[in-house]
Amino acid sequence: MPFFDLHCHPSFKSALLNDDLSLCPNPIDAVDIQLSVPFPACVENLAGNSLDSQSSFDQIPGGSLVVAGFLAFERVYAFVPDLKKVKNLGANDLQNMADETESYHQLMTGRDLAHFQNFLPTPSGLRQYKLLTSITEYPSPPDPNTVYVVASVEGVHNFYDRKKLAVQEHPDNQKEIVDKLETWKQESAKNPKKFPRLLHITLAHHGQNVLTNHAWAIPIRFASTTVSVGSFNPTGNGLSPLGESFVRTALRESPTEKRILVDVKHLSLASRRKVYEIMGEAEFADVPILATHMGVVGTSWQHPPIADIRPSTEHPKNQFASYRRIGGFLRQVPPEPSGSLLTRIPFNPWSINLYDEDIIRIMQSRGLIGVSLDRRILGGTLTGGPVEDERFSRADFPPEWQVSAQDAPSFYPTEALPTLFDGNPSKANQDRWAFCQNIIHIVLMTELAKGNTNMADRVPADVDPWDHICLGSDYDGLISAVKTCPTADHLPNLFDQKFETVLGAMIEHLNKHALSLAKPIKVPAKIVEKLSFKNGLDFLKKHFV
Repeated sequence: MPFFDLHCHPSFKSALLNDDLSLCPNPIDAVDIQLSVPFPACVENLAGNSLDSQSSFDQIPGGSLVVAGFLAFERVYAFVPDLKKVKNLGANDLQNMADETESYHQLMTGRDLAHFQNFLPTPSGLRQYKLLTSITEYPSPPDPNTVYVVASVEGVHNFYDRKKLAVQEHPDNQKEIVDKLETWKQESAKNPKKFPRLLHITLAHHGQNVLTNHAWAIPIRFASTTVSVGSFNPTGNGLSPLGESFVRTALRESPTEKRILVDVKHLSLASRRKVYEIMGEAEFADVPILATHMGVVGTSWQHPPIADIRPSTEHPKNQFASYRRIGGFLRQVPPEPSGSLLTRIPFNPWSINLYDEDIIRIMQSRGLIGVSLDRRILGGTLTGGPVEDERFSRADFPPEWQVSAQDAPSFYPTEALPTLFDGNPSKANQDRWAFCQNIIHIVLMTELAKGNTNMADRVPADVDPWDHICLGSDYDGLISAVKTCPTADHLPNLFDQKFETVLGAMIEHLNKHALSLAKPIKVPAKIVEKLSFKNGLDFLKKHFV
């Protein structure tokens, strides 16, 4: 069974395992990351699916269609102590990053992308992968031994062509970043093997870049790691004028250049809102918005569950936010019936996820939302603990946000999901519930928005949200993958009959008890096929021809 994945990194980890690129493992083969720590076997076992390959080309089911995100690791990672414990990382990789011996553009094209390209094989009957320049090159039926790849780039920093970040970000040199994008677009029409056609660009990643502000995205243990330029800490103010120029350049289409779509993942809320303004212009009225590897906040950006807001004395450009845990569906925690507890299946309230308004904007554009398989993004890690604080740039922290003891009204039933829904409290099932709940929230917000009286907030009646959701796993993006599906070869275990049963049961419960629904939500026939493959293929048939 083939799958579609809107965001993964199949060759990224293997490209880091030797200074000599030609000696790195083949991207087809899974790699085993080893650590120089006490009791390494135990630690590697605990962190295994985050460290080892999750989507090498042998792990991805044959015939699948995936969008591979290429990037240079940001320099700030060279100063993260945890990475120095990786035993089989190239001996000089981190030091070269710290010393800025190559530009981000050189690192992206000369390592991650070059590693992928170096192993593009000739047909042999064995497992292989093929780079597509148009969806018309995807055969029907697909070869069961081939994985078909569409290229993308994750982060504007990948278009920095000067070695020193501070020099590239000097006002005299910033426009070169947009010029580099223009060059890529021109060259991809002439030499697609060296400059692959890009489906989209994710404008931000984990480090601050000069064109746009990013949303805080890293574990708290990395928080002390900082550098003067390109820090993990967001420090900018939304999308800069040059960032606007970058967006318009990417979206421009002409007889000699293809449009590159914009992915709003990793953007700060202020930056996303500016992107939506640009995309609302008449010139881009028919251009879809992408959100490639997402979860949902579960609430409006007007009413986030803020428990505390405080400035940082150590990082004066930052503002910290603490959150209350919020959730959607209510469920019982065994043992039951006597003494059982009620808890809500949690959402992750960090601003890296989609607010209700984000969902509406994407659906208005008839875009595509890829749902992540990162437990942290989905809220799956919040079942028993507090929500970590989030860091914001003080310059673009939403001025209307206030501390409140009250959550916004919930659209979800006050009745718990039926006991027979699923009595198993295992983490695997918690992840499955969280994954389904994130999908359902996208559908629910879209359907409710069809009744909005304000045209600017209304989703057209003919938009079927079930057609605009797909998988965006982020495999090999150092994620903590859902227990049901730790690697791509487990995708058949995720999209199985139990998934369809759980999704249907949750929708049935919502229809029965949610007072806000004007009409019941219907789960389409062949929903597994739609979410796991067909929606992505249909999108590419419209926007990657």
